[in-house]
This record gives sequence, C-alpha cells and structure tokens, in this order.
Amino acid sequence: MATFTYDPILGILTDDSAGGANTTVPNPGNGLPGIGSVSPLVTADTAQTLVFGPNSVIDTIGPTTPGGVNPSIGFPATVVADITLQGALYALSYSSGYSLNLLKPGDTWHFQPGSSVFVGRRATLQVDTQLENLSTINLAGGNLAFGVTPLAFGTVTFFSGNSTLQLNAGAVVTGTLVDFSSTDQIVFNGLSGATPTLTGTTLRVTGTAPGGGTVTETFSLLRTDGQVYSQGAFTLTPAGTGEVLTVAGLARPPVPVVSVGQAPVITNPAAPSSAGLGLTVSDPGSATLTGATVAVTSYYNILGFVNGDTLTVDTQSQPITSTFSNGVLTLTGTASVAAYQSVLN
Repeated sequence: MATFTYDPILGILTDDSAGGANTTVPNPGNGLPGIGSVSPLVTADTAQTLVFGPNSVIDTIGPTTPGGVNPSIGFPATVVADITLQGALYALSYSSGYSLNLLKPGDTWHFQPGSSVFVGRRATLQVDTQLENLSTINLAGGNLAFGVTPLAFGTVTFFSGNSTLQLNAGAVVTGTLVDFSSTDQIVFNGLSGATPTLTGTTLRVTGTAPGGGTVTETFSLLRTDGQVYSQGAFTLTPAGTGEVLTVAGLARPPVPVVSVGQAPVITNPAAPSSAGLGLTVSDPGSATLTGATVAVTSYYNILGFVNGDTLTVDTQSQPITSTFSNGVLTLTGTASVAAYQSVLN
C-alpha cells in the first residue's frame, strides 16, 4: 500500500510511492479539504484503490457566492479508481446551486459501515459513479442526485425537512428510506405514467421508462417515531421530464437543535484559547443525548484543521467521554441535554 497525501490549498492528491518517485493525481475541482497533508489518512495501492481512513474528513463546503467552482472527486479518464470511505463526507454550502460531484461511472465508491455522509441545506451530492452504500446517507435539507442510478442505493435518511432524492428511471432500483416526510420529495427523472403501491412497509413505484417498457422501483420505508404510512398518502405529480413523489400527513420526527452565538476568531494563539461559543442545545423528542461531534473545518478558501491543532472540553464529571482526532472532537455517553450544552460551552 502506498500513502497518499492531500494539499487542500493546491487541490492535489500526491502518491508517495516507494522509491521516491511521487505521482501527482490531479483533483479536477476544489474538493477534499480537511483530510490533512501532514498526517495522511488516505492510502492507496498502485491500482488506485483509495482508502479514506476512519478519522478522515472530506469536508467540502461550497462557495460563499454563486458561480464558484463546485468541488469534485475523480480521476482522469484512463484511471479507474476504487474508493473506500471509512470516515466522514460532508457536502455543505452557504449559497444555492452548489454541488459536490463524485465523478466517472467507471469509478466505484464504497461507503463503509460506520462512515458518515451528510448533505446539508442548499447543497447537492451528485453521484456519477457506481456506489456501494453500506452506511446511511443523511439528507438535511440537501439534494442527493444519482446520475448513474445504482441497482441498490442503500439507506437514505431524511434527517430534516425539504430534502430531495433524485433517481434516473430505466433501471430497477431498490433502497431503504428512513423518515420520508411531507416536506421531502423523490424525483424520478424520465419516468412517466407512474403509480405508487404500498404493501405493509414496502412502497413500489411502477411506470414507463424513458425507452419504453415498464419499470418498478422498490423502497423499504422505516420510521423512527412510530408514525405509519398509508396508501392514500402518496402522490405522484408530473414535473418536467419525470415525476415527483410526495407523501402527505407525516410530520418530521423531532431532532436536536444547536444554536451558536457569536463565534470567536482564534488566530495562532500562543496559549490555549477558549472558543466560548455561547451555544444552546435543545431536543423536543428526548431529555437525553448520546453523543455529539465538533469539527475543525475549512471555510470557503480558509484552511481549517492543520497538524498540531487540538480541541478539548471539560466534561465536568458528567458521564460523557471525549476524544479528538484529526480535527474532530467526539463526545459520547448518555447524559441530559443540559449536560451536553454545559460541556460544549
């Protein structure tokens, strides 16, 4: 196995192969900040099999103004990459119209169990590769769009409202949808004349594929709040060159909410400096929490975590433990919402 390092300023992934003859693999975009170039968490062999380790953070925050370059992760047409994600991949944006693109149908991404994939509000995760999703893709007001529709896309959680899943009709698609609710939608590009059929917790959408012929997409439906789906709640509406699926009468499950006050600016402090976020934490669905994470990330073109940075908390004798690795502070342990708020502050 060779070791890859990443320069988030230049946007270049470098193969530090044995013999000292490094090979530079260009990244055709501004993606991949947050991996760390001093203590690399990306490994690869000569067949371009990449592994983003358990502590890696692919932190791709979109441009602050429209028209910025969309980050992308891919390789030249002559290179076929097999890419394993064991850490975190975040698609975030501060302006609309931003997308993180996983490029090239010949490449294959593997979202491993325990990895974290999060698509935030205004952002799009565009998947134009093959995908084996053994984790959960969390949509928090974002858009997950498959340009190459996999036969099975795994589990997608509609973590917060106004989230969209886009699928291209023409292949028999299966997957699991968690907490699909009234403000969410599923877009079937190219599908026409479709009808939804609910049998227990299995939803089938049957319609005419772009090239003719009948295709049926099958979804397993899960809820975390006890609400129950009904046949009459689903509606398919023609839109553009496809159809849009919505569901009526199912509210979002309550989720924890974190509000941050005025964040300080900390620049190369000579001594440890308090972040003092002044945040508040609430959870309308539970009096306790089991974990939280705080990440030191990049913002637009400002480099975030660098080797040597540390982030610590005082757990205040609460049943909460903390670990910090490669820019991510992880808190675990069952404690009250107030206890987590106090520790985070």
